[in-house]
Amino acid sequence: SLREFYAANSYTAAHGRNIVNVILVDFRALDTLGEITVLAIAALGVFSLLKLRLKGGGGP
Repeated sequence: SLREFYAANSYTAAHGRNIVNVILVDFRALDTLGEITVLAIAALGVFSLLKLRLKGGGGP
């Protein structure tokens, strides 16, 4: 099962004793990086829309 895999490999593969931390940082690093990228792009879009609206060029 996944529980047994992470328990067996958290210290040997990722050199960490805290299984939850190892899962979030090492085993799911690319997934977490993808989520951060999506949030950053969304924040940039909101910032751009607000800046455009404050300049008066945003339409109705």
